[in-house]
Amino acid sequence: MGSLRLIIGLILSLAIVSFGVINMKPVTVAYYQGSINLPLFYVLLAVFACGFMVAWLGGAFDRLKFRTQIGKLKREVKSLESNLDEAREQSGKLLPMGNPATEESRTARNELASQSDPKSRMSLSPRESKAE
Repeated sequence: MGSLRLIIGLILSLAIVSFGVINMKPVTVAYYQGSINLPLFYVLLAVFACGFMVAWLGGAFDRLKFRTQIGKLKREVKSLESNLDEAREQSGKLLPMGNPATEESRTARNELASQSDPKSRMSLSPRESKAE
């Protein structure tokens, strides 16, 4: 992947340099107080760099906002985990990690299957029949 990036970067650099060589004719850039003659390529490069900086700064503010949000969420997770640990200690026993409703229904189905006749065992799913 790194060599592919290098090749694409070299091709883009060659295209930009060739564009710059072709567009070196001077143009007049007028600004409030006066004007200046610069090659067209330099003007385009400066405009591109200014646009890139504006976009990068906008993205930096978004990244900063998301990082602070991630920090708040991590602190909330730690707080909830400590509350869970306290609840486990107060109950005197470990709380089941899985969903208790699904485990209860699974054991009830297994009990029913063992009590019923062999024909009803065929109605079990392949996963349940392998478990037995």
